[in-house]
Amino acid sequence: MSFTAAESISIVWSKKDKLTHEKRTFASLGPNELLIRVEACGLCGTDIHICHGEFPDAILGSIIGHEFVGRIVAIGENIPSGQWQVDDRIVVDPNMPCHSCHWCRTIPAPHMCSHPKAIGISRDGGMSQYAVIPASQAYKIPHDLPAEAAALTEPLACVLHAVDIATVKPGSSALVIGAGPIGILAATVLVASGCSRVHVAESNQSRRERIKLFSPAEPIESSQIERGAYDLVLECVGLPQTLETAVEAAAPKGTVVWIGVAAPDARVSINPFDVYRKELTIRGSYTNPFTMVRAVNMLAAGQIKWEHIVTHVFSLEQFDEAWETHVKKTGLKVCVKP
Repeated sequence: MSFTAAESISIVWSKKDKLTHEKRTFASLGPNELLIRVEACGLCGTDIHICHGEFPDAILGSIIGHEFVGRIVAIGENIPSGQWQVDDRIVVDPNMPCHSCHWCRTIPAPHMCSHPKAIGISRDGGMSQYAVIPASQAYKIPHDLPAEAAALTEPLACVLHAVDIATVKPGSSALVIGAGPIGILAATVLVASGCSRVHVAESNQSRRERIKLFSPAEPIESSQIERGAYDLVLECVGLPQTLETAVEAAAPKGTVVWIGVAAPDARVSINPFDVYRKELTIRGSYTNPFTMVRAVNMLAAGQIKWEHIVTHVFSLEQFDEAWETHVKKTGLKVCVKP
């Protein structure tokens, strides 16, 4: 189909600790790409790591934003007829494996790809009026799913992968450390998966109060975490002290899943005798392999009370205010609607 260049205001990682508003022109469309008009883009803790120069794969000068939803404006010439239509609404899986390395082709574990790229990290993302994405990264969503809800698809998909790793058994006890968007989504999924007791440890009182509004999980102060008491522990903060606490909180035969993104040079101190004596399993959880469709289905079915998670919505022109709200953790999920 014919393609008309699109002018866009975009948010760009211009230098360490600096995000800038820039005009960008999307002048061409690859044969296997889609041009989308962005409806909403969520801010994520990873964006803070990128801005501070703490995310190894991030490329300076890229448009940020990897949690986004939009509407198709133009379709690449090689995309089969009928696969996508102009005006289809889609969410984006930002994680792009090479499909050629050992991890992509043999295991398969595309999230362990030796040569990965990521939309909003190593190539231009969705904190912009328009975005160009590979068609392979698009997932169709219902026309009546609110954009703010759809923007939670990627973080929810990451949580589903973490809960899959945890191998939840009905009746298990679980602890979630951190009541940010990922922690709250994790608690919601754990309850839905059959855990009989789910505690969410959070030092921020307003976040603890928010959990009571919509979740059967029980918020507790971090000082109330019981050592050796939980079958499953999901750490959703990424700080050395909370990573250590997660291991200490696990019951014998327990499973600990580290979801929070730690700084690359972070180190933790763990008692190896405890791991040995209690037969603990410690797992990392990285991105969202094969979980995007399930995340879309949960959101479309109303199984996630997104209105209590997306606490702030800003326009793209208000991005500086949105960023300040996000960095200061004034709310939970901050969403920008270009």
